[in-house]
Amino acid sequence: MSKAEAVLHLATLLTLVTVPRPHSWTPTQSVIPDTAQAIAFLEFLKSGEDDAARKRGFAVVRGGYWNNERMLKFVDSTGVTFSDVNGDTTWHLSRARIRYQFARRSGAAFAMLVHLAHIYGQPEPEYSKLTFSADGQDLIVTVGNWYRLTFTHRGQSLRASKIEYLMKEG
Repeated sequence: MSKAEAVLHLATLLTLVTVPRPHSWTPTQSVIPDTAQAIAFLEFLKSGEDDAARKRGFAVVRGGYWNNERMLKFVDSTGVTFSDVNGDTTWHLSRARIRYQFARRSGAAFAMLVHLAHIYGQPEPEYSKLTFSADGQDLIVTVGNWYRLTFTHRGQSLRASKIEYLMKEG
């Protein structure tokens, strides 16, 4: 094991030990070392909504207070594909377009990420239980029965490349 790999494993272990654990995690997390990066992304999203807002019903205006440049570091350089099972809509946004929506605090991608943060922030496992699986070089993270996120390897890092809303409404 190289020094860089050892440091990465240590950082992963420390993240898993120090990240607050209000969520249920599946055993597969222990065998997929990249989960710490995915959890860091979700924790960052969650930080954009204060505790009081998290306890109320969802509203886009109460969340999404992130450092936008830091947020974009989690996003794949090719952009992100978003999908919503309601209406069977799928769209892809470049990083520049995502930056624009975040700056304006509006748009479908912004609203979806604020909602993802709100769902992940709920302590009940039916909302925020994380499951992890690998699909080739990608890491797939499911948040409850609500969202499925795909992270793509870019060097030593994982970047969000697909965010799917799975909860059928109505």
